Amino acid sequence: MVNSKVRKLRCGVFIDGSNVVWGSLNMESDVRWFVDYEKIKDYLKLHYKPQFYRFFGAIDTEPKSPVFVEKAKMQARIYAKLEGMGYDVILKPLKYIKQDDGTYKTKGDMDVELSMSAMDSINDLDTFVLFGGDCDYHPLIQRLHSQGKHIRIYSFDALLSWELRTFAIKNTRCSYKTIDSLKDKFEYIKITENVLTNNKTRSNIKK
Repeated sequence: MVNSKVRKLRCGVFIDGSNVVWGSLNMESDVRWFVDYEKIKDYLKLHYKPQFYRFFGAIDTEPKSPVFVEKAKMQARIYAKLEGMGYDVILKPLKYIKQDDGTYKTKGDMDVELSMSAMDSINDLDTFVLFGGDCDYHPLIQRLHSQGKHIRIYSFDALLSWELRTFAIKNTRCSYKTIDSLKDKFEYIKITENVLTNNKTRSNIKK
């Protein structure tokens, strides 16, 4: 529960895109669901006073295979959609690491970029909302807290590190909430043609 005082404070939202996406992909396929970033904005507006929403992600500028080409196109569409929603999208090129068997492993961590962005805003914000549970964010959280800031951490339970979880439990002005527990508020629901047709039919009936 966010108290009324925190709701009035200047707030910045920092989203580690890969952390949120991998949280969904780590689920069993029969329970897998994805977040709706428009719903996230609506939720945050109710609980905080966001000055901005920053989304950090990697972009594939040199895809190595047809499969990666399609993934890159999908990423570009998603990032464009986020910008249309009002997110500040901060990207860096996806890095390919060649394996011994000739295949490639990709790497696109944005923890350094997100942390630097948060520190650049330290004098302009009172509350920092972090979507990301990596232990790499522990030094950032410690520094923000030492400066008297309020910190709210949102992460899928499976990806919330022991360090962040423990710090939030032990320290005032810092708390966490699992994205899993907010499925009813964050879940992306794909609207099918049948749903749209049914809604139009109901609307015509009412008229």
